[in-house]
Amino acid sequence: MIVNVLANMAIVFMDIYLVWRWRYSIEERRNPTNNRNLFIGLQTVAGVCLMMSSFIVDGVRFDFRSVLFAYTLVYLDQEIAHPTMVLVAICRFFFGDFTLSSLNLLIVLAYILLSLGVLDRIKAKYSEFFQLWFLVMLAIVITVPISFIRLEDPYHVFSAYLLLVVLSSVFIYFSYHFTNDLDKLYQSSVHDSLTALYNARKLDEDLGKISESNHSYSLLILDIDNFKNLNDTYGHLVGDKALEEIGIVLNNLKSNLFDYYRYGGEEFVSLVFDETGQKTLDLAESIHDRIAEMPLFSEEGEPLKITVSIGVAHRKPHEDMKITLLRADQALYQAKHLGKNQTVNAKGGLIFD
Repeated sequence: MIVNVLANMAIVFMDIYLVWRWRYSIEERRNPTNNRNLFIGLQTVAGVCLMMSSFIVDGVRFDFRSVLFAYTLVYLDQEIAHPTMVLVAICRFFFGDFTLSSLNLLIVLAYILLSLGVLDRIKAKYSEFFQLWFLVMLAIVITVPISFIRLEDPYHVFSAYLLLVVLSSVFIYFSYHFTNDLDKLYQSSVHDSLTALYNARKLDEDLGKISESNHSYSLLILDIDNFKNLNDTYGHLVGDKALEEIGIVLNNLKSNLFDYYRYGGEEFVSLVFDETGQKTLDLAESIHDRIAEMPLFSEEGEPLKITVSIGVAHRKPHEDMKITLLRADQALYQAKHLGKNQTVNAKGGLIFD
């Protein structure tokens, strides 16, 4: 039993890790439909592996599918969780016992209906930890009838389910806090603390991943005009506030197609999934408009206006994204040279002096 319990825990941990890795992948946002199908397939395989590693307590067979389904509902979405549950229940028929498999499918459908009614409510009021625990307990409670059909001794059923409740609760507690702490460490390592945008380390990582494929991306690099003068005149606190406000502007413009990074100092980069480059030029125009309306004041309350210069480059076929970044940087230099507060699109290759 102990070996199978540990196997169940290992399967759930591995599934959490794979989902976590993919969710933070730069390619995750490119095709939501394919991602959904991928997640359904991954969760279904994990569910079948959990069934194959089930354990017996007082004559009652258990596994941690309820934990898997709870994590899927809370951290992915119902469009992934519900098909996964049905597919795993259908796979149960291949393990024999048509009657129990049929009852299991009915219970899964009942669980889906119940979760539809309560999930939105508990998400609005309670922590993710409580959501996980509640959904697991709900799954355990509605499976009790199957055990009473197989075992007529209420004491055995009660003791078995009590042990499952304890095991599941302890596992949820440790798995939730472990993955939550790990996620916090990762987030702090890839985000800039001042602007809450991704940092240069994350940009370098994402550019490397994209360079391995031939997908269409564009790069936008922006620089605050006369930022040194702003710092010298009004102080570094105002300069930091300007950086923070630009971070807010960029985060408000964020979508599944755009990622933003603080590249260093007063420079920022946007990585855009863009077939033609036009989306990136439209984004540059939006950034100019938003920054023109951005609230910024000196320590004495004097309203300040800042502008940015932007360079844009669209990736050429099979081009290393670091070369695309260099071309965008050269376009930024041209925007500065031409008078600042404008966007220049790099249409050619690198310029060598």
